Amino acid sequence: MRAAPPNAAALFTFTAKRDFAMLDAALQQQLRSYFANITRPVTLTASLDDSDGAREMKTLLEEVAALSDNITLKLDGTDQRRPSFRVEPSGIR
Repeated sequence: MRAAPPNAAALFTFTAKRDFAMLDAALQQQLRSYFANITRPVTLTASLDDSDGAREMKTLLEEVAALSDNITLKLDGTDQRRPSFRVEPSGIR
């Protein structure tokens, strides 16, 4: 027997600011708890284009950055691969 598909309302939190949040409330809380352990500043540098994927990535990165004062989002990346983002100081892409 196949499981029913998840309820879309349970996956997305609707906000007045945009159509939906990428991260639901439970995941946001889990990430806040995890991010509380960050002791040094982290920068997410996004290299974006005009694609739908880039818009979705930007939304996700904005939500992640809003969860911790130690996470900063920069949207001025110059990576040739777009959309992409880099995590500094680790250099993970």
